[in-house]
This record gives sequence, C-alpha cells and structure tokens, in this order.
Amino acid sequence: LKVAGKLMNNEYVRGLYYQNVIQIATSKNPNPFETLNHEVIHALKDLGLFKPAEWRALEAAARADKAMMSSIRSRYSREGLTDSELVEEGVADMFAAWRAGTRAERGFIRDAFERIVSLFRALRRAIAGANAQDEAAAIVREQALAVMETIASGGCNMLSYLTANPN
Repeated sequence: LKVAGKLMNNEYVRGLYYQNVIQIATSKNPNPFETLNHEVIHALKDLGLFKPAEWRALEAAARADKAMMSSIRSRYSREGLTDSELVEEGVADMFAAWRAGTRAERGFIRDAFERIVSLFRALRRAIAGANAQDEAAAIVREQALAVMETIASGGCNMLSYLTANPN
C-alpha cells in the first residue's frame, strides 16, 4: 500500500492498483477509505482470489445496475477500458459503497463481500500473532496490521499512520 498526496501527478486520480501495489491519494480525496476498498477488489481479482463462478455473479450484479454502469462509463470514458474492465470498476464501486454503508446488498453478493472482510480480519489476526524478530520486521508487521485494520473496519485513523510511515 502506498499513500501519497497525488498520484500520477494528477489531483483527480484518487487511487489505483498497479504492479501489485494499491495506491491511495489523499489530496482532494473526500474518502480515502472508500478508495482503498475500491482498489482492494482490483488486487483480489488480480491475485486470483475469486472463483470464476463468484466473479461471474459479481459481474452480473454490476451489469444489472444500469445507473452505476452509466456513471462508470462516463467517469472512465478517457481511459480506453474494455467492457470487462468497466464491469470490474463496477464491482469495485459496489464493494466500496457497501463498505461505506451507502449500498445494500443481499444474498450471494452480500455473502461474498462479507467473506472479503473476513479475509482481512483473519490476515490481521495472523499478522498480529506473529512474533517480530527484529526492528525492520516489527515495522513491516505494524504497517501490515494498519492496512488490515483499515480494510477490515471500513476505515479508521490508521491512514495518518500509513501516510507518516510510507515505507
């Protein structure tokens, strides 16, 4: 995770996932935690953590939300994204809005989103239980705990920690 004032020298880019790194901008970003939750979906998909049937169901839910997909097509019109990539943006927006409490989900979609949160809670517990051998390991452990806590809780005061300790 990388936290910076601006990304790609563009004050309007709020976040991105590129080369296995989630990057979050703090400048002109009204909700960096929502951005983090959005980018988490891209990372999980890239890591292959969705079963094909799960991803198809998430894609179908995104496609079914015509207003959201229209907004996404408008926001990403200059990016040259494929239909599949636009739908992935839709799934990411769905998860971020669900975590922010501005979108309700039911059935499989809610269960899938709850499993994502459970994954980060489990990772946080595993990292918290690990014994750091040296100072460098302790710093990495603390940063990993901060990221896991932020994702699992849907937002907390850890962003200031990550911004102050970017390495």
